[in-house]
Amino acid sequence: MTRLAALVALVVCLCACASEAERYHRNLKQAQVNKSVRLPQTEIDEIIHSVSRESIFPILYITRWKSQRGDDIAVYTDLSHGPRRFMVYHLSKQGDGRWRIFRHAEGSIILVGDM
Repeated sequence: MTRLAALVALVVCLCACASEAERYHRNLKQAQVNKSVRLPQTEIDEIIHSVSRESIFPILYITRWKSQRGDDIAVYTDLSHGPRRFMVYHLSKQGDGRWRIFRHAEGSIILVGDM
């Protein structure tokens, strides 16, 4: 009986999770994009799609990130509220012209510049 209850709870949790497509559309509407990003909307959509595929958490903020690799994009997603934490996804444009995540890590602050 305990296994059955655990299985039912797991199925309910999985059904309650939004699909990748739902997360993508929600993120398109709510993600704040810093003006430093300066990319065409099609590329921003691709970045949002890449992160929506990897994360169940909502995208909060997208900004440009200067690194040793060059000019990359950092995407912050909500991770928890107490204490406030974020997951940060770093993306770079690959040789084929596509944006890909090359690193992600937990963060505790978003540095917001001019919007």
